[in-house]
Amino acid sequence: MKTLTIGETFGFRGGLEQYCFQVANALSALGHSHVLLHERASGVDEDAYRAAFEDVVKIPENCGEADYFAFLDEICARHRPEVALVHKSRNLEFMRALRRRLPTITIIQDHHLYCLREVRYFPKSRKICTLPLGPKCMLYGCFMGRPLRCKMVPTFHALGPRKKLLAAHRDCHGVIVLSNHMKEQLVLNGFAPERVDVVHGFTVPPETPPAPLPANPPNADGKVLFVGQVIRSKGLDVLLQAIALLPGVGLVAVGDGSALDTNKTLAAELGITDRVEFTGRLIHAELEKYYAQTTVQA
Repeated sequence: MKTLTIGETFGFRGGLEQYCFQVANALSALGHSHVLLHERASGVDEDAYRAAFEDVVKIPENCGEADYFAFLDEICARHRPEVALVHKSRNLEFMRALRRRLPTITIIQDHHLYCLREVRYFPKSRKICTLPLGPKCMLYGCFMGRPLRCKMVPTFHALGPRKKLLAAHRDCHGVIVLSNHMKEQLVLNGFAPERVDVVHGFTVPPETPPAPLPANPPNADGKVLFVGQVIRSKGLDVLLQAIALLPGVGLVAVGDGSALDTNKTLAAELGITDRVEFTGRLIHAELEKYYAQTTVQA
């Protein structure tokens, strides 16, 4: 079987891109092949990422549904895929054309479809939201996002387009989520429970198993590894506060993002800079040594 794999980003960037790559490799091991359609490139390990796919094609920008259907017609004539597997797409017109052209399975891995802020907590109280996407999102101020430019003017999230995008994914031929909690969120937002399948995520162990930790390592209380985008919703600030309560425990934070400087400042305020290492973004080959040197991965 050949799949048309849809991902926002080509190349390694975050967990979603890593999972897309791992799924492609796992299916390839079973004899399947894949063509990747993407909207942008990460610039990170792109050659290694490309190896998982028969072809990699950029999706045209700012087109209507008819134009996207013609684009998909050309892709299907060239590669003859049998099914589309969507890892993430916010492109409403493209999604509508894709559903018309191929049987489409969507894997929903985060909250972007049913949360205007995509983080599932209220902006002021930071309490967890349990509401479906709807008018109350506007009442709670969730239409207003963090500034992206000038650091002064906030971004604004429109409810109507998000509801249409949610409906486009709800109408796919199949829906996969990675946890029971995600299934509950989709059912809350109108998905039929019998049409949502839970397939728990997996990880691929390194080719060379790491050496076992010594019985009495120098950092006897252990070291914690955080890998991910350093943005507010990932909770690195909470992890730093926990590390401050655990004398002798170290932390390695791998990744970058809009909250990196804020977290570095917090580490200094907590007095734990000597126990926290911020590495920035690392390629996968460099990551393996950190997995081997740490006792807990977050």
